[in-house]
Amino acid sequence: VTTDTDHNCDVCGAPDVSEHSYSESWSYDETTHWHECACGDISAVAAHGYDDDFDATCNTCGFERTAKTLVATIGDQKFDSFSAAVAAAKDGETIVLHTNVTLTERIAVSTKQVWEFGNYTVTLANGDENYSLVVKGDLTINSGKFIVNGWYGIGVTGTLTVNGGEFSVAEYNDYLIGNWGTVNITGGTLNGQYCCVNCFSGNVTISGGKFSTTEFDYTGEYPSYDIFADGVVTVTGGSFSKNVTEYCVEGYHTADADNDGVYTYGEHHYESTVTPPTCTEEGYTTYTCDCGDTYVTDKVDATGHHHNAVV
Repeated sequence: VTTDTDHNCDVCGAPDVSEHSYSESWSYDETTHWHECACGDISAVAAHGYDDDFDATCNTCGFERTAKTLVATIGDQKFDSFSAAVAAAKDGETIVLHTNVTLTERIAVSTKQVWEFGNYTVTLANGDENYSLVVKGDLTINSGKFIVNGWYGIGVTGTLTVNGGEFSVAEYNDYLIGNWGTVNITGGTLNGQYCCVNCFSGNVTISGGKFSTTEFDYTGEYPSYDIFADGVVTVTGGSFSKNVTEYCVEGYHTADADNDGVYTYGEHHYESTVTPPTCTEEGYTTYTCDCGDTYVTDKVDATGHHHNAVV
């Protein structure tokens, strides 16, 4: 645009540049926006403005750029990397997931964290002969879907609490959770192959949740287990694809499987059978549950021999 000394626009005839007729709509390029007159003169030139690096739309002109993808948040903090969010979380903070995530490296939790992942899925990295997720601190999982890749899933030396979520296997897996610390499971669904929870040492408490394993046996020597324990496992609730009565608290069991093959935790229901004493053998009462559990009590001394007097 050129102007003469009379300040009239040579193209549109405006007597002064202040009298250009600028469009109300915005023109823009990748970095700036402006209002433009038919003559080509421009006004109100300014850089695009965004809320943050995750905001794709200019607040002024509506220009759309390629912004960072929002993966997770901790309060007002935003992250484009799940690993970065886990590393940044301080004690007591909650990580909220905003998209599905596929990891390529193992993750370690060293602080006290809560995971609220809704219906989003985290596909753990294939740790091969290492764990894909290591819990050294204190992790509570309330929701989300977790897919384990490789032989080992979640290794716990700290504390893991599972209140919800779905845990499954991509192709092959030895066990979903391996424990040397403390694991508390109150809910959620764990679908494993060889084993859902392997308690090498430490303590596992199960008060709810659904557990199932397939008949997958990569060695040809061992059956599958919902729970396998060298440490201390206490079951006070839940449903299972295998009978885990040996881990139930006294007076409870996982009853015979229903038509769907599900063993449900509940109280024993015993029927009593009285064996009366004899001259030489004591009497007793046998209590037998339909699951096969049995115990003997109410013992009575043998009566001893009784001879009638001969006259």
